[in-house]
Amino acid sequence: MRIKIVATLLLAMAVESPAVAQIIDYSVFAWSLPRGFNFNGDRPFVNPITGQADIATFQFDGKQINGASITNNGSGVNDVHIQRVHDNAINEDVTRVVLRQRTEDAVTAGSHRTQINSYAIEPYKRYILDLEFKLDDDDHWDFSTTAQGVGPGLIWQLKGQPKIDHQWGNPVMGLNLSGNQLKMEILYPLSAAKATAWPMTDGVSWAKNQYVAVDLPQKTLTAGVYHRVQLVFYADDAPNKVINQPGIPEGKGFVTAYLDGQPWFNYVGPTLHPDQLGPHNTSFGWYQWSGAPTTDRVIYYRKNSLYEWK
Repeated sequence: MRIKIVATLLLAMAVESPAVAQIIDYSVFAWSLPRGFNFNGDRPFVNPITGQADIATFQFDGKQINGASITNNGSGVNDVHIQRVHDNAINEDVTRVVLRQRTEDAVTAGSHRTQINSYAIEPYKRYILDLEFKLDDDDHWDFSTTAQGVGPGLIWQLKGQPKIDHQWGNPVMGLNLSGNQLKMEILYPLSAAKATAWPMTDGVSWAKNQYVAVDLPQKTLTAGVYHRVQLVFYADDAPNKVINQPGIPEGKGFVTAYLDGQPWFNYVGPTLHPDQLGPHNTSFGWYQWSGAPTTDRVIYYRKNSLYEWK
């Protein structure tokens, strides 16, 4: 699987493929156990080797289940929010994530969400994300409108731990959906981008909407069809400009993106937030950006794997 992913991406990038040994299944050590980042639908929630989930938390319907308490029953035997189900159309098991409409689901951590959260990833590494998902093709998704309560929201994010007294709490990278339009949003604070010293001696502060303008192309999705997003990115919190060493940019961040095997966008710039309380982690599912959903949100995740490209 790694060979196929890398060969496809590098062919599109016109880059010579590295040795296969340089592409590895990413993992970290957390809470005394190794934690993988293969959340594909054909894998049980509980890692059979460690006996615990590689997932840090489930969040849904006003509840949170921590990793040590997660079982292969997902959010619960009789609970619909997070489950492994069989998709007859592709004859594979997938992860189904459900956020019910506002009259049925409680607010979770201040927002309407059903999310699966990973353990933290490390900075200053090059990663490949392989994400394949399908939006339910019944009347749950009304693509005719982007009004509040119908959208927008996000289906995947990379987020740090902000200092809430002076840092706005957006994810630094998020795959957002508004109507049937998919867009990657990258939010890096203007204050850090304008830095003349690094690290900034007094820390980094920013308020709502104080981010560098990043205009990336939107793509149209079709409900009932699996779409595959692949991201090659370098995790870096520093601005990509010369500050401390003449001729050498401080940061090396970039994102190269593909949708359904075709080039989507190239971005050069930071991919982590600076000066955080703690490291960044990934999340997937549905997070309602504003308002509350007026219909159910149902997403099927076939693939969600993170690889390290050394």
